[in-house]
Amino acid sequence: MRRLVRVAALVTLGGLGVLLAAAPAGRSAIAVQATDDRTLRVGTTEEFDSINPNLAFIGSSAEATLLDYDVLVGFGPDLGYAPTGFAESWSQDGATWTFTIRDGLRWSDGRIADANDVAFTFQYVLSSMDPAYLGPWAPLGNDLPRPGATRPDGRPDHPLSLYGDVLVRDIGLRSVQLVDEHTVTMTTAQPTTLLLGAMVPILPAHVWSTVPFSTAATDIASTLPVIGSGPFQIVDWQRGTSARFERNAFDLEQPYIDAVEFRFYRDQSAMAAALRRGDIDYARDVAPDEFDALDAFLAHPWAVTVTGAPKAWAMQFIEQH
Repeated sequence: MRRLVRVAALVTLGGLGVLLAAAPAGRSAIAVQATDDRTLRVGTTEEFDSINPNLAFIGSSAEATLLDYDVLVGFGPDLGYAPTGFAESWSQDGATWTFTIRDGLRWSDGRIADANDVAFTFQYVLSSMDPAYLGPWAPLGNDLPRPGATRPDGRPDHPLSLYGDVLVRDIGLRSVQLVDEHTVTMTTAQPTTLLLGAMVPILPAHVWSTVPFSTAATDIASTLPVIGSGPFQIVDWQRGTSARFERNAFDLEQPYIDAVEFRFYRDQSAMAAALRRGDIDYARDVAPDEFDALDAFLAHPWAVTVTGAPKAWAMQFIEQH
């Protein structure tokens, strides 16, 4: 027997459909049903480019990252900032933010997750953007002459991911300070609230702190399962076919859903056909002509359509259950 996966969670909590739908040119369809093991099956034509958060540049990879890793400040049912990430509270004093980190957080390998991991992650990414950095993450420097050049070009050699661009260029993050195991402060160039929505995946310091920038910019995190603190952990990736994420046993808020399975399709027609057959529960970025062909299917009371929401708010409903 097929069971209903709560429509309210998908819609009112900023769920997969609302949060992953494409821009107005494309729409998404959710068949709000799941098998008895409560696996959410997601259809997409966009396979991950990497499961290393430092290399995740496309939308589907960002979605995978937010399943594997928590962020500093999460979102609530109204999509406002909420203590669903590492931080349980935060306050602003001019250009300085103070974050208090939740108790009881653990990585998927059972190790304690705390403010040290938060401070490490932000400092790691921030330092990678600094061409003047010289230290354990870039022992020879972070602005070496390029091949054939005689002098540095003034740019960092291994800037880590789009998150570094956001932190430095958009938010203006200047410093990160670990106060104690529960507290981190960060200072920006000017007072701003953009830091709350940075969506930087918090990395486990015990895994990444000895990794130089040059290695972090490779597919270092390709060994499964990945160690993270998110609600799910990727346990299988059959490239070109599917990827499966299973519930993280150490997650504080155990999700309503047992697993998330991405299924990769060669084109939108194949994905829409899979939705009609019941092979998947959700199809992201359905082409307009395919959407019209789904009219009869979407007439079912358990089917939901969404339009126009940004991809960046991926998968929040799974954590909110």
